[in-house]
Amino acid sequence: MKKFFTLIFSLVITLPLFSQQSGIDTKGAKATAHTKTPDEVINALFKVDGLYRDYKPSDELVELRSRNTKHFLNPDGSVTEIVGAGDLHYFEDGEWKEILTHIFQNKTGEYADHQFAAVYNGHKNFFPEQPGMAIVTKLRNDVYQDWEHPAMVWLDANANVIAEYQVNDLATGVPVKDSIRYADIFPHTDAVILNSVTSKKLSYFLRDSSLLADKPAGAVYLAFRETIHTNSSWKLSGTASNEKIFASLASGQLLQNMMFTDGTGQQEVEIQTPLYFQKDKALAPGEAWNPDPARFYNGSYLVKESNAGYETYTLVPVQWLADSSRTFPVVIDPVTNYYPGYTWPTYTVYRSNNSGGWICSPGTYAGRTYQYDISYGWIDDTWPTNNPFLYGYSTFDITALQDIACITSVQYNWYHYASRSCGTDVTLKFGRVTGNYNLAEEPSCTITGDAIRNNNSYYNGTGKNGNGWQSYTGGVADFVAALPGNQITLG
Repeated sequence: MKKFFTLIFSLVITLPLFSQQSGIDTKGAKATAHTKTPDEVINALFKVDGLYRDYKPSDELVELRSRNTKHFLNPDGSVTEIVGAGDLHYFEDGEWKEILTHIFQNKTGEYADHQFAAVYNGHKNFFPEQPGMAIVTKLRNDVYQDWEHPAMVWLDANANVIAEYQVNDLATGVPVKDSIRYADIFPHTDAVILNSVTSKKLSYFLRDSSLLADKPAGAVYLAFRETIHTNSSWKLSGTASNEKIFASLASGQLLQNMMFTDGTGQQEVEIQTPLYFQKDKALAPGEAWNPDPARFYNGSYLVKESNAGYETYTLVPVQWLADSSRTFPVVIDPVTNYYPGYTWPTYTVYRSNNSGGWICSPGTYAGRTYQYDISYGWIDDTWPTNNPFLYGYSTFDITALQDIACITSVQYNWYHYASRSCGTDVTLKFGRVTGNYNLAEEPSCTITGDAIRNNNSYYNGTGKNGNGWQSYTGGVADFVAALPGNQITLG
């Protein structure tokens, strides 16, 4: 039985009236209108379930924005500063602009044959209405294209294609907030692309086992093929797969992940190790969770480079997919990260039976949807370790506040996405971690886990386990003490 929660943190600080000590002179301050922010961005961020739902856009002191902070003028003249665990703004055209990862109709005038776009970010993504044309990503100084000509193929023991399915001509992209779904892109298969601040996650949902009925004789892998295009100066590297996947391989390389660097050696794009898993489902009363470790699988890529680009195959072993214990739907889940600025200071650590050494786990383990989500609780399971206990943490950059800032109150906010069979069984112990480490830079996961476990415990209970926004007010002394270090870590 899984007993854990998935959430993400933010931070709210209130500075006193006309405080010179805070480093923000509010005397005579006047909120700046959002004259340059599109209505669709304002509507998404300030609505009932939006990130800034408790504030009015007209009250923001726009000139005080930074990468991860924004400020609102209160009726009494004090200022509330919001600090994000990651980026709240991106710098463009000489100013800090609102980040919004939603996918809208493409009204930019660029890539007119791509009907949808997510452009309120440091990188811009353009999506086709029908799959086939590449997804175009504009980075700082370059253009990256992937998911061109996607196909579902069957491979034999020597990596030869023995059967394939091209995309369904009737598959049409339907965007909803920050995702776009292409239903029935292949037989019994949907594709969903989730757009986030620093990454893009492509998930293939294999809805049922019927697709195995068309498996040709001799098929060893089901694979999802696409073509990637980069600047000609870019180089591909990655960790070689440890598996003996094919009996022989005439061309290409087998990789656990793919990292693209530009001509100067700067990391630009990383495609993480793909994870395949049985999709979580709601349990019926009294139903036990399936503890089979074989329902998860860390995959590999076959990559063939040519003048036409990188032909990439995400490899799903038939032996795993067709196992008698397999329960559908199954999700095929590679994630693409964009650099620089990819590092997101939120992680989850876990350890077997809540004893011994800890293992660091960024990414989307334990049902997390976004790269920057975290989890806490435990899983009565045997993957990736026996009965893992999970702890999450987030490091906030508070450089924008001066060390002598006068702080009157601090509120910690987190959005509780989901729980797995928890009820009130899991106690949330929340506070500043021991030593206030920047755990994103901590090389030892054991130190990380112990620091989170032994936090200052601002809150310890089960009353804040409900879905949606939760908050805790307090911990001012810890926050003030953290100012000289320009960061505070909560867990």
